[in-house]
Amino acid sequence: MVKLSDWRADEGLSPIARLHQPVEQALVTSGLSWTILPPDFYLQNYLCQPSIREAGEFSLPLITAPMSFVDVGDIARVAARVLATDGHHGRVYDLTGPKALTYAGAAEEQSDVLGRPVRYVGLQDDEARAAMLSRGMPEFHVDALTGVARAYRDGGAETVTSTVADLTGRAPLGFTDFLRRNRNSFE
Repeated sequence: MVKLSDWRADEGLSPIARLHQPVEQALVTSGLSWTILPPDFYLQNYLCQPSIREAGEFSLPLITAPMSFVDVGDIARVAARVLATDGHHGRVYDLTGPKALTYAGAAEEQSDVLGRPVRYVGLQDDEARAAMLSRGMPEFHVDALTGVARAYRDGGAETVTSTVADLTGRAPLGFTDFLRRNRNSFE
C-alpha cells in the first residue's frame, strides 16, 4: 500500500497533519506492506490564485520561511515507481521540489517569468481567514490552511530532498519551469 500523506504528518503540527497521523500509524502497525509519501507544499496551489492574473498579487496566510514546493506530477511518478518496483516496504519518502522558496521569492520569480510585477501579501491569520471565507471556502478548509501557516510560518518546510530524482531518474520540476508550463493560468 502506498499512502499519500502530509509533510511531517507524524508530528501532527497542523490540522491536516493530524488527519493523516492516525492513518499513518494504523498503516505502520497493520502488517501490510506499506510506503508513505509525504509531499511538501504543492506547486499547483498557485493555480488557485486568480488574483495573480487579476491584480498582480496573491495573498495567503503569512509564512516568512522558505518552503520546498513539489509538483503533483513528480509525486505521481514517485508513487508509480514505488508501486511498480520492489524494495520500498516500510519506507517514508519525503517529497520536495529542487529548491526552497519564500512566498516573496516566489513572487519575484513570477514577476520575472510573467514580465510584470507580482507581489505576495502576507495576511495575519484573522485577515486570511476572513478573505478565504469571503471567497466561499469551507470553514474547515480555511481553518486547516491557517493552521498549516502557523505551523510553518517561521520554518520547518525548507528541507530539500533528492527523493524525486533518486526514485524517478529525473529532476523534480522547479518553480520557474512550473510557471512557464502554466503561464496561461497567470496571464
